[in-house]
Amino acid sequence: MTELAGILEGPRVQHAFYADDLVIAATTSAVLQYYLNETARWCAENALDINTAKTKVMRFGRGGSYAKADHQLKINGRPIQLVNAFAYLGVTLSPKLTFSRHIKEKQAKASAATALLGNLQEIDIKTAMNIFRIKIAPIASYCAATIAPFLSAKHLRELDKVKTSYAKRVLGLPRHASATLALQLLREKTFAEDLALTGCQFNAETWSQYVEFREERNLAFATARYTDGPVFQSEGWRKSFQKNRNVICRITAHGFHYLLCAKGCPEAVGECACILCGKTPIDRLHILDCTLLPHDSLEATVNRLQTLVCT
Repeated sequence: MTELAGILEGPRVQHAFYADDLVIAATTSAVLQYYLNETARWCAENALDINTAKTKVMRFGRGGSYAKADHQLKINGRPIQLVNAFAYLGVTLSPKLTFSRHIKEKQAKASAATALLGNLQEIDIKTAMNIFRIKIAPIASYCAATIAPFLSAKHLRELDKVKTSYAKRVLGLPRHASATLALQLLREKTFAEDLALTGCQFNAETWSQYVEFREERNLAFATARYTDGPVFQSEGWRKSFQKNRNVICRITAHGFHYLLCAKGCPEAVGECACILCGKTPIDRLHILDCTLLPHDSLEATVNRLQTLVCT
């Protein structure tokens, strides 16, 4: 390959080898075509075949579609497919190098891997988070240190969803539940904060915007007074095989307000009235005070509420 590397040296071209893969970057279609021809010639002279089916072309730039000349690029006389996304060594590249698609694909893979872990509510919290760090985090953080300087605050928020989605599965919380609450219950930092601690160097402005966003979310968490909920009053639910974990977590998160509210509001807002006892207004934790519900245990309270409303 040393000889081919010498052929691919030039002021308007760059190249990179990885095993039997080759990437050629050129400033124009004409320059690229020249080096494609040179590569094909060298391979023919050295009895090497080029897999034209796997050969792709991508134009990098701020915008615009492929030019006419791009559609005329060929190797060994065969047209080369033009693509708008390409996974190279596990990193999905896009024309604008925003890495949005890469992050979405890592989210999907992390979600699929999480689903294969079974019922995470049956194991203790410490073990659950150790599994996350061993099995899930490496999927989502693949090549993060390399692309970190090019990520936006929105990208960091998307990466955070990998950890908060996992956290909600562990806690038995619905997908729309507060992500900040889920992290608080697990006593965990956000995924972006984890990455920063492991050495990822994010753009300074990006990190500033992200920190501001997290401060807003933490303020909203404090204002919502989630700490009044039953999950903050005990530690037993953190252990393994605690059947009431999802119950006390959901009561803390939303109090099953959508079942109690006469208007069906998803959360306590304004003058919500209890469909059972008629009290108004009611807050998120009214389920713990409603006089028409039993209070022998949280499970009994929720079961009775669901029976009364759903029948």
